[in-house]
Amino acid sequence: MSALHLLSPIFASLFDYLDPLHYMDEATYRSMWMNFFNLMFHGTLARIGAAICLFYAFWYGTYKQKFGLAVLFIVFTTCFAYFGSVARAFGLLGG
Repeated sequence: MSALHLLSPIFASLFDYLDPLHYMDEATYRSMWMNFFNLMFHGTLARIGAAICLFYAFWYGTYKQKFGLAVLFIVFTTCFAYFGSVARAFGLLGG
């Protein structure tokens, strides 16, 4: 008998515990994520996130010379700056 076979009930119960649909309904779960995206990509939090990511993009691009991380933070900055407007234009976010 392998150790993996003995641990499978523990992993199954762990996945059941981590599955949010076991302790909340689908409408509540969807509403929670929609509220999260409304907060994250709209208003002050989006501006703060974009400013922080832009700072790190310049930090890693110029000071640390890690251009891969700089490009990643530029992508994050673009997402924070423009995703809310694009999503509202397509009717994905309220407002």
